[in-house]
Amino acid sequence: MATLKPGNPVIAFFQEVVAGDIRKFNLESNDSPTGGGARDLRISPVADYWDQLLSFFPLTVSAREQRGKIYSGNSVVEIKLMAPTASRSNECRICKISQINIWEISQQDFDTVVAQGHKWMYLLILDDQGNVWASKFSSDKLNQMHAKVSNAIAPLLTINQTVRGFITF
Repeated sequence: MATLKPGNPVIAFFQEVVAGDIRKFNLESNDSPTGGGARDLRISPVADYWDQLLSFFPLTVSAREQRGKIYSGNSVVEIKLMAPTASRSNECRICKISQINIWEISQQDFDTVVAQGHKWMYLLILDDQGNVWASKFSSDKLNQMHAKVSNAIAPLLTINQTVRGFITF
């Protein structure tokens, strides 16, 4: 059986990885023994991201839930995109990020990159075959990325907020 390979990129979503995301990935985000802890990548403001994220999660399950397949390393996982809730009305969520195995970053690797003044980024790329591919990179490797990726992200690295956005190819 032939291995599926990425097609030409159409659009990419990127988001800076913050310390809490490492804990979420490692299923360690609960701070009290009463709950399971967060496992989702939170994205806000929802009005800036929702419509374009639907391209990555094309299956409508309900008014609040979309699903899509994400190619992650050697596996394919079905991931949910959840619409805002009453208590978090300005954010949507990519659920259970620990299932996207290519996004794993050890605490040591995260700390080393951040100590050097760089940032980690999660990346989802929708290709011209309708497939979504997950990736990650640290900003010190930005010069090795596609020119559109590096040109879009580089100017955002100095702002004092979580870096996220879309890149159209």
